[in-house]
Amino acid sequence: MFKSSEVANNLAIIPKRWMLVTQKSVRDDTTLVQDIAPKTWKYLLAYAHLLDKRGSSIYKNRRRFSMFGLGDYSFSFWKVAISGFYKKLYFKVISNYDSKPIVLDDTCYFIACKTQEQAEYISFLLNSYIAQEFFESFIFGMLNAL
Repeated sequence: MFKSSEVANNLAIIPKRWMLVTQKSVRDDTTLVQDIAPKTWKYLLAYAHLLDKRGSSIYKNRRRFSMFGLGDYSFSFWKVAISGFYKKLYFKVISNYDSKPIVLDDTCYFIACKTQEQAEYISFLLNSYIAQEFFESFIFGMLNAL
């Protein structure tokens, strides 16, 4: 897993954090973890008192230990990501690690890509001078209008 700050500061190379992903889509049954990965299920139960306190309405009427924002795009091996918290507009190619997809925290935005070449091309275009000029005029133009 990469945090937004790692993407923004170009530190996203080798993951320092690992995320337990309980499902592949938001509608998946999380109790399947009990059979597939019993040690993981035991871990989830050990921290259930904390996980059950998640207050967001996103988790209401969802399976226990469910996650949000999951889909096929989450598990793509190639992504072009940008941090949502930094003023510097830098789009970074994110690859897989040890044949596993890298997930991003919920303050990152990304485009899922099918290949490394596709990710590099999209990153190249988004980081180009003309694209950067467009983004900056759009963003700062809106800020000035407020």
